[in-house]
Amino acid sequence: MLWEMERIVVGIDGSASSQHALEWAHSFGAREGVPVTALLAWDWLNQTSLSDTARFDPDYSAESAQAALDGIVDRALGPDHGVTCEVMLEHPGPALVTASETAGLVVVGARGMGGFRGLLLGSVSRHVLHNSKCPVAVVRDVAVQPGPILVGVDGSETSARALEWAAQQNQAEAPQVIAALSWQYPITATVGPLFIVDYRNDLEAGARGLLDHLIESADLGDDRDRVEPVLLEGSAAAELLREADRRRASMIVVGARGEGRMKALLGSVSDQVAQHET
Repeated sequence: MLWEMERIVVGIDGSASSQHALEWAHSFGAREGVPVTALLAWDWLNQTSLSDTARFDPDYSAESAQAALDGIVDRALGPDHGVTCEVMLEHPGPALVTASETAGLVVVGARGMGGFRGLLLGSVSRHVLHNSKCPVAVVRDVAVQPGPILVGVDGSETSARALEWAAQQNQAEAPQVIAALSWQYPITATVGPLFIVDYRNDLEAGARGLLDHLIESADLGDDRDRVEPVLLEGSAAAELLREADRRRASMIVVGARGEGRMKALLGSVSDQVAQHET
C-alpha cells in the first residue's frame, strides 16, 4: 500500500448496524494486514449492554463498558478475533473523531442505537463524516458483494486522493476500479432574443480531458491499469448511485470536498452519496 495505515477504528454501540461495521472492518483489516480497534464510547446517557432489556444503571462504569464491548466483539467474530477493544468516556461522535487522529480509517454503521429508522445516517455517523481526520467508511445493513470500486472524481485534490486510496485496495477483492466523472449541460436564463449555441461536444471533450488528466497525474503506481475511466452525464450524486447499481459496485469512494462553490467540510456530492440507502 502506498499509504501506510497504522490501524482501523470501528465504532461500536451494540446496534446491528455497528455489528455490520465491525464485521466489515475485521474482514478489510485482515485482507490489508492492518490491525483493528473496536471503540465503544460511554457515559451515563450512553450505556451499552449485552442484554436487550437492560435498564439505566447508576453504577455503570468503564468496567461495565469494557465487559459489554468484549462480549459484543466475541459474539460477532468469535473468541480468536485479534481485535483490540477500547472504551472511552465521551460522546460517541467526538470519541471517534479523536480516535481518527491516530487511525488510517474509521468505520461506522449507517445507523446507531439512537437513530430513527427513517434517517439514512445516524447523528454519530454524520458527525464523524463531517469531522474525521482520516477516511471514513459507512457500512450499510447489507452484505457486500464482490464487485468493482466506484470512485467519484471531479478534478479536485480530494477526489485524486480518493482515487489513489481506492486503487491501493486488495486486487483479489475488487480487481477493477472505476473512476467516474459527471458533467452537466448548463441551463441558463436569458433576457431578450434567445440564441442557442450547442457546446455539448466541447463540454464533453473538456470533461473527458479532465478525467484522463486526473488518472494520468494521480499517484497510482502499478495499479494504473486497473482504473477504468467513465464519463457520466447528469447530477453527480444521482449518476454515481445509478452507476453503482448498474455495475454492482462493492464500494463507492468519494472525497470529502469537491470543486463546488460551497466548500464545506463534507461536499454536497459526498453527503448525498453517504445519505443514500442502497
